[in-house]
Amino acid sequence: MTKKYNPDDYIYESFKTKIYPTKEQKKYFHKCFGISKLAYNWFLYTEENNYGNNIKKSFKQMVKDFSNLKNTIYPFLDSVNMKVYKVALENANKAYENYFKNRAFFNHPKYKSKKENVKTFGSERVIVHSNNYM
Repeated sequence: MTKKYNPDDYIYESFKTKIYPTKEQKKYFHKCFGISKLAYNWFLYTEENNYGNNIKKSFKQMVKDFSNLKNTIYPFLDSVNMKVYKVALENANKAYENYFKNRAFFNHPKYKSKKENVKTFGSERVIVHSNNYM
């Protein structure tokens, strides 16, 4: 008899590490923060327009549409790993799903701002948070 997968059976660990990036790494991180913010805000804007016009698009189609923008409007998307904006799109999608599942508990997703104190981007298994010291 095989045991079924149960995510509660596992212990998840995280490590908080302070890094001291070089100037080049800081520049790359700032690009990642900006592209992550752009992807998240683009998804919210597009989703609001689609909802207003009764257009339904799958998450895969939204990712494909955003990826196509790098050939036309946003050529700088190639300067960072694709996972950076894919994780941001996943986060925006999750925020919308949570909002529509339980409107009483979750607020409408908000756009990310340049003026936020903590900037975040994710890539695969790593999440980078930055306060204004970077």
